[in-house]
Amino acid sequence: MISNLRSASSTAIPLCVRQTTVLAEVLIFAVTGICLTMKDAAHVVVSQSEARMADSTAGWKVIGQGANALAASGDADMKRLAEEIRFADTILVIGSNTSAQHPLAYARITAAKKRGAKLITVDPRRTPVATLSDIHLAIRPGSNLALVNALMHVILFEEKGQDDAFINERTEHFDALRASLEGCTPEWAAPLTGLQPEAIRETARLYAKGPNSIILYCMGVTQQVTGTRTCGALANLVMLCGMIGRPSTGLIPLRGQN
Repeated sequence: MISNLRSASSTAIPLCVRQTTVLAEVLIFAVTGICLTMKDAAHVVVSQSEARMADSTAGWKVIGQGANALAASGDADMKRLAEEIRFADTILVIGSNTSAQHPLAYARITAAKKRGAKLITVDPRRTPVATLSDIHLAIRPGSNLALVNALMHVILFEEKGQDDAFINERTEHFDALRASLEGCTPEWAAPLTGLQPEAIRETARLYAKGPNSIILYCMGVTQQVTGTRTCGALANLVMLCGMIGRPSTGLIPLRGQN
């Protein structure tokens, strides 16, 4: 575990969406102080409950333009989120036993699969959602951060699958992020995660291809020593591919009980 923490911490500098004079669209609350802002926003809502969640889980919320953007970009209101999942082209589920803990979200995942969506699950266990998946990454517990770093490496250095227009127009610190990921190859991540390098590459290609990819995460990500950093890395992955601010895209925390 110590080796993993040291090796997987290479994305120390987050990719940040550029500050503008308009109200912020993206806000990540975390003990690390990561704060992202984006152009063309409606407004930001930060409640006491969200702040408490953020302190322990680095939860985030995005407010976009209209109900679809609101749900697609990080709002965890399941009534709006459900349809966003249903019409996604690619769904990446990480750290969530969705069928047991969030059955409404799981029902929309199965509906998306029926209409041809691709499903990726990152979970050490063979859960029902993993069984349904096109790719199941049975990751070694505690190595989520190494995996996400490797996915970004493949997209940047091997596939050139990043959204350059989004990065140039909407983000800051991209060069620092790129430099921090240079050594995070699938071969580097393989012994940390217990995954085959080609499985990591296939996952990166599928997510970046989209065209509308959505990430769902839960406490299997947040309740780890590297939980805050992993949430930040997932946000970087979303921005790297421009998978934000459109229907059926974004980074969605599956939260709440029952």
